[in-house]
Amino acid sequence: MNFALEDWARTAPACVFSHFSKGPQALICELLQYHPQDLQALLASYERRRLKGDRDPLLLDWMQGVTSAILNHKCQESKSLRNRPTVTGTHLASDVAANILAGLTTSQQAAVTSPADRALLVVAGAGSGKTKTLLARVRWLVASGQVTEASEILLLSFSRAACDELRQRLRALDRGLSA
Repeated sequence: MNFALEDWARTAPACVFSHFSKGPQALICELLQYHPQDLQALLASYERRRLKGDRDPLLLDWMQGVTSAILNHKCQESKSLRNRPTVTGTHLASDVAANILAGLTTSQQAAVTSPADRALLVVAGAGSGKTKTLLARVRWLVASGQVTEASEILLLSFSRAACDELRQRLRALDRGLSA
């Protein structure tokens, strides 16, 4: 199930542009990064705003629809990840998959389990788990047989410190995988 970004952006009322200067697509892209619990809190805040009458009802209806659709999309995505031990024709034991995906959010799991032939751009704030997600992806690709060695994967970073951290963790991961 793909989230229909264009459809929701097309149905945005004109008032969306006055409240969100970057427009509806940018707002939807931002909401797609939210954790399901944060989306539920956002839905509750819409109801409080509606009761207070402090926002345009058209805007609140649209925001509530978009947020609900994203939350449903994330729930469906989460269910499909839990029930999918097979990746691109390669069987991955459920316990191995669960071990690799343990402690990751739904969006992190989606990044980790996407096919090897798909380039990924991971953008997130400090301390959000980017390095953890990248390392889980390396483990996933090696464990599923999509690559034979971690050294076949190119990871790029903007700082020398981040590269050193990745290199150190990958070496530890490589020792753990070969043991």
